[in-house]
Amino acid sequence: MAQKSAAARAPLIAPDLEDLLIERDRRKAKGSFAEFVKMAWLELEPETPLVWNWHMQVVCDHLQALVEGKFLELGLRNRLVINVPPGTSKSLLVSVLLQAWEWGPAGRPGMRYLSTAYNDGPVNRDTRKCRDLILSRWYQDRWPEVYLSRRAETSFANNSTGTREGVAFGSLTSQRGDRLIIDDPHSTETAESATERTATTRKFREGAQNRLKDQKRSVIIVIMQRLHEADVTGVILDGKMDYVHLCLPMQFEPDRCCYTPVKGFQFRRRAYPGAL
Repeated sequence: MAQKSAAARAPLIAPDLEDLLIERDRRKAKGSFAEFVKMAWLELEPETPLVWNWHMQVVCDHLQALVEGKFLELGLRNRLVINVPPGTSKSLLVSVLLQAWEWGPAGRPGMRYLSTAYNDGPVNRDTRKCRDLILSRWYQDRWPEVYLSRRAETSFANNSTGTREGVAFGSLTSQRGDRLIIDDPHSTETAESATERTATTRKFREGAQNRLKDQKRSVIIVIMQRLHEADVTGVILDGKMDYVHLCLPMQFEPDRCCYTPVKGFQFRRRAYPGAL
């Protein structure tokens, strides 16, 4: 039997108790992106129970630290590159849930998001999911102050000048935003093509920085699986572009042990080479 969303179950709860639960959710989500993810999951994936794993907590902690300005406080640039394997909920966390959390629970509805991927398919999917989550009864019961004044599939806006624009990476030309999300800039089908790969990395080097409203305070998040040593992550690392690098490979490799200054995170959880 399919699970019902939290909103679908709400009429069974006494009104006074429902108000208390809503206020509890607002308080918990305000201070923790991870807690918001746990709450909102059922709205996005009603047929797929959430199995919370430590890697999700680590990704959430880094994203929250970034958008809250903790990177700047540590003397770092507002730049983050995350390498994770497929099937780790990366797009839901970064391209769907982060904006919904920042606009509502975190109280920054004026943030303007640019979301991009290697083609229109994932861009449209994730922009639509973010929009539908914000429009859901569950979300509106908790953060009614976030009102969408424009509701298109790949472009929406709220009543506090916050926006979301979704475009394919190759079409990232004229828009500017406070948060630039680059989610898998390479296609798995063309990453081995030197021509395609070079075109993508050139677009990143020459275009990404120019899409920010504020070079210091605006944020760039690159999240992707590694497909080639000369992919976008390779360009970031080889070019010493001052990105915080969070690398969580499927199998533990001692020479790729990851350390970041965010909460002193050090990826030594897997004790022996090849451990999953």
